[in-house]
Amino acid sequence: MSKIMMVASEVAPFIKTGGLADVMGSLPAALARAGESVTVVMPRYRGVDAPDFYRLREALPVWLNGFRHSVDIVACEREGVRYLFVDAPWFYNRDGVYASGGKDWGDNHIRYAILCLAALAIAREIEAPEIFHVHDWQTALLPVYQKSWFGGDPRLIGVKTMLTIHNLGYH
Repeated sequence: MSKIMMVASEVAPFIKTGGLADVMGSLPAALARAGESVTVVMPRYRGVDAPDFYRLREALPVWLNGFRHSVDIVACEREGVRYLFVDAPWFYNRDGVYASGGKDWGDNHIRYAILCLAALAIAREIEAPEIFHVHDWQTALLPVYQKSWFGGDPRLIGVKTMLTIHNLGYH
């Protein structure tokens, strides 16, 4: 059994704008049924909520460009998969996931850098995986941060990474 942490910007049924959410809505459960230990990390966007959500961690520190951002981690479990939501309303509580009124959010690069760094903080402070499986450009910096900023962290040494690009036209 492998411990896999998947990180993605959208996961069905929680939020869906395209095919990435469909894959992320089915692949983790299929891996869990095959005996793998799977955790999925994604942003907690506006409207992402359910009665079985619980607060796992408050004020998890995430550092970016010399600034400390505190994020909360909200969790639930479905079909043998643990879902962890990065709760940072100033980044994710917006009208649209990636854009509003047809215009991309100007800080998308920061929003998804925070997601990558939050996933690494979860791995360092809550539960370390054996494999990071990151999906699309929004999470592609996670392996870079892992090797460059946290390369000496014993909790992350030896953790493998895999990047899946779901639609090259968006990259």
